[in-house]
Amino acid sequence: MNRIGICAFLLSVYCSAFGFADVVPAKPSHYGPGKIQSSEAKNYANQSVVACGRATNPINRLNGINIGEPGLDGMIGADLIMILPQSISNSSYYGKLLCVSGVVRMMPVNNSPPVPTITVGSEKDIEILPNQEPTW
Repeated sequence: MNRIGICAFLLSVYCSAFGFADVVPAKPSHYGPGKIQSSEAKNYANQSVVACGRATNPINRLNGINIGEPGLDGMIGADLIMILPQSISNSSYYGKLLCVSGVVRMMPVNNSPPVPTITVGSEKDIEILPNQEPTW
């Protein structure tokens, strides 16, 4: 082996030993048994689920908040929208990691594909998780 090959080999061994080589996760986040990622909610229309993700964007006109990717204007292409009763402020959940229980309904948005929503009945339908992403 030449010097460059040996150096490259040693560098790759060093990086993999300290976890630097694993930049892309090998499997999706796991929030626990019976829970799905917010990005999967669209696959569960009219079904009761527990969907989890980060509360990323308040939608004041609906008293809602995006869970996961907010999409365009918080609506078009969003992972999931949690709609709250008027008695619960959406600002209390902003930035937190949540699991939301309820039936996924597909809400039409203008001329775009429908967006998955869960309308919660009370705070009992919302679980606040420790403020960290699940382990890979």
